This record gives sequence, structure tokens and C-alpha cells, in this order.
Amino acid sequence: MRRIRHRVFLVPILSRFDPRNLLMVLAYPHMEFVGGFVPPAPRPVHALLAIFLLLAGVAGMLAVTHTVQSRRSAYTT
Repeated sequence: MRRIRHRVFLVPILSRFDPRNLLMVLAYPHMEFVGGFVPPAPRPVHALLAIFLLLAGVAGMLAVTHTVQSRRSAYTT
């Protein structure tokens, strides 16, 4: 059976484009872990792509929120 790779992007928690992984790609080089805690290294994603995807996600959520709020009637109770 052939494995279909594009389905992985539809479930971002299972791929390298998971928002948690994108944040770790940006923060991992700047963090210092003490007390023997060693988190797993993030899966490889280019830093500019990580920044773009995170900003696009935030912009998308803000656009949806603005659209929903602007279409609500101020007179309904």
C-alpha cells in the first residue's frame, strides 16, 4: 500500500508544521535548560517559514474574529 504524505499536513499535530514545533524551532536556540531536563529537538523547519506560518495563523484568526464581530447586530439581545 502506498502511503499518502499530504494527509499529514491536514493533521498538523502529527507533522513538523505543528504550531508547538514551530515555536520550538524559534525558541530552542535561545533557551537554557537546567536540572537535567532535555527536551527533544524540534523537527527541522526553516526559521523564516516558521515565523511566516505562525504570523499567518494569527492573522487568519484575527480576520475570522473581526468578520464575525462586524456581522453581528448591535440590536439583538
